[in-house]
Amino acid sequence: KKDKAKSILNRIKAKTKKTSEENIPISIALGVATKENVEEDIEKVFKKADDNMYQNKLSKSKSSKSNIVKGLLNSLSAKSPETKKHTQRMANLSEKLGKKLGLSNSELNKLSLLATLHDIGKTTISEKILNKEDDLTKEEWEIMKEHPETGYKIASSSKEFVLVAEEILSHHEYWDGSGYPRGLEGEEIPYLARIISIVDAYDVMTNDRPYSKAISKKKALEEIKDCAGSQFDPKLVKEFIELQTSD
Repeated sequence: KKDKAKSILNRIKAKTKKTSEENIPISIALGVATKENVEEDIEKVFKKADDNMYQNKLSKSKSSKSNIVKGLLNSLSAKSPETKKHTQRMANLSEKLGKKLGLSNSELNKLSLLATLHDIGKTTISEKILNKEDDLTKEEWEIMKEHPETGYKIASSSKEFVLVAEEILSHHEYWDGSGYPRGLEGEEIPYLARIISIVDAYDVMTNDRPYSKAISKKKALEEIKDCAGSQFDPKLVKEFIELQTSD
């Protein structure tokens, strides 16, 4: 009986494992216990199976949540193919800037995670809006502006990703207070969000998007310099320009 129960458990695990490459992978925690003799209390057997399931759930929770986020990112990449390359480029450039700024290893890891997840809130936005070549309508722009708050909710639902939730919420705030969604100003904006906003803008400008053609590295740096003190933290702009002109 025990072997038969384990065989069923393994069969279910095998089925769920096959979903790992799908947009929304299935995760399941299982526990098995068998009644060995007539005298055993069936409620105690159920309790043992439940305890085994709970232990399995604890050991799998981290990887399961990572798989869910990976699934969401895959879903976003399917909607907008450029997204995956965009986050990879941002992670690389953010790391270089972070090292120049003297960030600790833990902060560099956090910055890399932020680069990967900053646009995860766009998973709820339609492909039509994400890939639109013309200017967005007022209604479409309002939908687009919701993605930092959606991303904040997604990241906040997991203890592994909650550490960048505030930064995800804040990555479209402007130094002068004219950004969104909360109109934060200056140093009210989390430091890593200020870094990622510069890197994000630079990458968007220097690579083709559905709504705009890439501009030169030199012109993009000029644009960022012009926005120092309004859109971007002026001290971080100085560091970023030094980094890009020293390559």
